[in-house]
Amino acid sequence: MILIANLPIDVHYYFANITQYLKRRRLPYVIVSTLQELKQVRSDTISHIILPGSEAYMSELDKHPRLRDLLGGISKLPSSIPRIGICFGAQYLYTYAGGKLERLKRGICSHRKIQSTALPITKARFCLHEVPMKPAPPHVEYIAWAQLQGQVRPCAFTYTNRPWYGFFFHPEADVETWTILDTVINKPKRET
Repeated sequence: MILIANLPIDVHYYFANITQYLKRRRLPYVIVSTLQELKQVRSDTISHIILPGSEAYMSELDKHPRLRDLLGGISKLPSSIPRIGICFGAQYLYTYAGGKLERLKRGICSHRKIQSTALPITKARFCLHEVPMKPAPPHVEYIAWAQLQGQVRPCAFTYTNRPWYGFFFHPEADVETWTILDTVINKPKRET
């Protein structure tokens, strides 16, 4: 079963796209919104964890205790469970590894070209306000880049020591980019 952390503060369009993707693929899932709900799920039943986008900023996580506590609970789950961070979820996984984020002067909400030999797409939908700063933290490898506000910046990464993936864009937003989720969900688990 795939665990989806309900990270949006308000109803979020892209969150519905995640459940639509999972329903079309006939993948079972459960949505948890609080730490209490997370504690009701046995970790041995979780095949993957999806950390979707949110209106929150990582730099202001303390303003959102529900999100902070839920992410804290997820961080205690076995690291061998694959994690897929999307937008805010990617920011969380990036900072969890020790990476730093830069807040953009103005947010980006548009389709952008992506350069990657690791991902089966050439463009994706971005809607973000914070981006990763170079260099990559230990155990993080960049796998895609995009032109964002005049600079080529990393926009996707993987951990080299566990099956965790981060996308600073929304692969669930378009049917054409669902192949990214297919690729990650169908990958064999790495040993940690």
